[in-house]
Amino acid sequence: MTDETEVLVVGAGPVGLTLAITLGQRGIRTVLIERNPTPGILPKMDLANARSMEIFGRLHLADRIRAAGWPLDAPFDVYAGPSLTEPPYAVLSYPSILESRRHAEEGVPGVHPREPYERISQYTLERLLGDAARALPGVDVLFAHQLVDFRQDADAMHATIQTPDGERSAVTASYLVGADGGNSLVRNTLEINYSGPGDAARHVLIFFRAPALFEKAGLEPFRHYYLAGERHGILIAQDDLTHFALHLEAEPGTDTARLDAAEEVHAALGIGLDIEVLHLGAWTARLVVADQYRAGRVFLAGDSAHQYIPTGGFGLNTGIGDADNLAWKLAATLRGWGGPALLDSYHDERHPVGHRNCRASEYAAVGVRQWRSHYDPSVTQDTAAGRENRRLLAAAFNTYQRRSHEQQGTELGYRYSLSGVIAHEPGPLPDPDSPVYVPSSTAGSRLPHAWIEPGVSVHDRVGFGLTLLAIDAPPELTNAFTDADRRGIPLDVVRVNGRADLRELYGAPLLLIRPDMHIAWRGDGADAADAVLALCAGRGGVIDDERQPAGPRT
Repeated sequence: MTDETEVLVVGAGPVGLTLAITLGQRGIRTVLIERNPTPGILPKMDLANARSMEIFGRLHLADRIRAAGWPLDAPFDVYAGPSLTEPPYAVLSYPSILESRRHAEEGVPGVHPREPYERISQYTLERLLGDAARALPGVDVLFAHQLVDFRQDADAMHATIQTPDGERSAVTASYLVGADGGNSLVRNTLEINYSGPGDAARHVLIFFRAPALFEKAGLEPFRHYYLAGERHGILIAQDDLTHFALHLEAEPGTDTARLDAAEEVHAALGIGLDIEVLHLGAWTARLVVADQYRAGRVFLAGDSAHQYIPTGGFGLNTGIGDADNLAWKLAATLRGWGGPALLDSYHDERHPVGHRNCRASEYAAVGVRQWRSHYDPSVTQDTAAGRENRRLLAAAFNTYQRRSHEQQGTELGYRYSLSGVIAHEPGPLPDPDSPVYVPSSTAGSRLPHAWIEPGVSVHDRVGFGLTLLAIDAPPELTNAFTDADRRGIPLDVVRVNGRADLRELYGAPLLLIRPDMHIAWRGDGADAADAVLALCAGRGGVIDDERQPAGPRT
């Protein structure tokens, strides 16, 4: 193990691995350590949402993830029923990945994401990301290496690492990132507290292999099957369609050591199966966010910064966003073009998103509880009361379960409204917290995806530095920005002409795009170039509010 690096990342889950890959692709020397000897075996995550898949696409990993994940033509349907052998109460149908891609190809610019969602189990994703990280020459991935302690001074981080043979080794780094989970040693050492309700619910997880499940149940592949009967639970099909995770509500005092996994599966699903039990254990859902994401040269990302109830799928996906946001800022700072305000902006941007997504996760979880509260044993009876109760249960499911699967606004519509490195716009702005996605090109928002030629998105043209998107812009507007090299700020210029639809979508002829696909500034004034570049690179700078885009605030 090297005794000196630029960034030390603690925790080789998907967040730490994504961070290491993003840094490595930018030429940043990175050491990634993981205390466990091998990658995890539990599914944990269920979905890489559209925003995460856009990020993975930028890392040239989207196609590899799709090849390893859920079949492209398999539906994303969600069921509710008393068991797998009885007619469901209701079904929510969602498009396959291929169908979502077709919608994006044929749809109105800005409405759809560059990449649709992908279902992939965490253990599959971790191995894929691990291979990608190890393939980068500047990245060391070290399992069975544990952080013992660390300290920081004005110049560097100094960490003590325990190696697999029990020896201790000193590592010096410019920065340290704790992506080491909910019981984060990094967070605990910094004495940063979580805020939130803490333990929200307790569940039992049975992870098992059953290749014949779909055939025995007479069902096509489904994403989730919510059980509301003698047992409340959820069955989640994994990416290879042979592994399954069954989550059951745990009564107070439940001793998992006394449970028979096969009997629990049979009782919940209503079918006899030959299963291979891979894990049986309890877990606790939490809704908490760390009070700080940064302490000097140390940063928190992923579960060390926030923990959510799984409903809605915001936990890991929020962590992927953390990694994407932090990586380019670390790289810009280490390579000399990022000013001191850039790293400060990590907390200012991601901490509000952490709280926002925590609320969205709770909103989804409350929705599940609300429709399940309509369950009554009579729903399986062929009586007038039974049929009416079943109708009410199905209607409640159709209304409230959508909270878990239809929050594209939460996934794509967040805006960094408190950031010090965004040229904020005055006046009324779109609601960034709506679960319904409304494309917005307001500064701080994610750049809405649009095709600029067949098969090429505007996203595909954004570089590792800042990118100036010029739409039918005369040379005098772009020339003021193109001397950025003399300022030491890497700047790519993407020119798109003859696209009135994009001018309408983006609301200005010039947009300055960051490497994380968020809009740093938009406008039509060349005289703002110096201040804009200084501000968005974290070097300070003041921009006159009057030099903002004319037209609708979208």
